[in-house]
Amino acid sequence: MAKSRRTKPSSRTGSARRRTPCSNSSGELVNIDSGSYDKAGVEAVGRRLVRFFEENGLIVAIEPHETFAPAIHVRLDATRSNEKPIVLMGHRDTVFPEGRGGPPPISRVENGRAYGPCV
Repeated sequence: MAKSRRTKPSSRTGSARRRTPCSNSSGELVNIDSGSYDKAGVEAVGRRLVRFFEENGLIVAIEPHETFAPAIHVRLDATRSNEKPIVLMGHRDTVFPEGRGGPPPISRVENGRAYGPCV
C-alpha cells in the first residue's frame, strides 16, 4: 500500500454526524461520471470518498494501480485486535458511459431516503 494517513474526527455533533455525512456526499457521488473504463472518473469518486473517510477520522490507505483506479483501504483505528474483522466491499464505477451520467441520479427524497436509479 502506498500511503496511509490518519486525520482528526470531524467536529460535528453526534446526532448531526449520524444524520447527514453520507446523505450529503451521496448526491455528489452519483453526479460524477465514472463509467467502468473511465479511470479519471472512478478516481474522482475515490477522492470524494477518501475526503469523507478522513473528515470522519478514519485511517485511509491508497493502493495504486497502473490501469485501473486505486484501491482504497479504510480502518477504524490502527490497533489490531483479536476481534473478527468486518469487510465491506464496493465499486466506484457506473454502467453509464463517460459524458452521459444516465437518468437523473436522485429522482426524489422522502423521509431522509433518496430514490433513483443510481442510489
